[in-house]
Amino acid sequence: MAQQTFKRKKVFINKEMQGRYIFKIFVIFMLSAVVFTLFLGLITSNTQTMVYDNYQLKLGSTPLILWKKVIVSNWLFIVVGGVILVVVSVYLTHRIAGPIFRFEKCINNMMAGNLNDKIYLRGKDEAKELSLMFNDFNLQLSEQIAAMRDISNEMESKLAAGDNVDMDEIKELNAKLNQMLSGYILMEK
Repeated sequence: MAQQTFKRKKVFINKEMQGRYIFKIFVIFMLSAVVFTLFLGLITSNTQTMVYDNYQLKLGSTPLILWKKVIVSNWLFIVVGGVILVVVSVYLTHRIAGPIFRFEKCINNMMAGNLNDKIYLRGKDEAKELSLMFNDFNLQLSEQIAAMRDISNEMESKLAAGDNVDMDEIKELNAKLNQMLSGYILMEK
């Protein structure tokens, strides 16, 4: 069966999570600009520079002479780069938040007893392998429960026969059911 493709209309699927990541990425970007400026000042601290600025020739310590130019270029870098970074971050976090949202929705359906749910992700979304594993698990669990339900229904129909109950058949069906159930390790309360 061909996998469906979805186009989400909402950019912010989980505003809190996406906002947190965008903010962290932007802070790292800002800190790298500051560290670059400090590093540039440190490695040029023992040098002299001669510049021609506003029709005047100036001689001085390189960090002090270049400080104004570095600040202006850093702010330009931070503003333009920051806008680009935020747009890219929104796009990247969208590729993560969408699958998380879909997993949460599917797990909520499973907790409500609906095992007839599949996770479909877009081609560039993250967690494609996990969604395939999740879908396989859901299918396998559904098949196991269906088989157990069939055994239970067969036992019930044999017991409903009344006096003609063959206890050996019932015991055999019960053993099958117990064998299927023994394949699961359950969480202790």
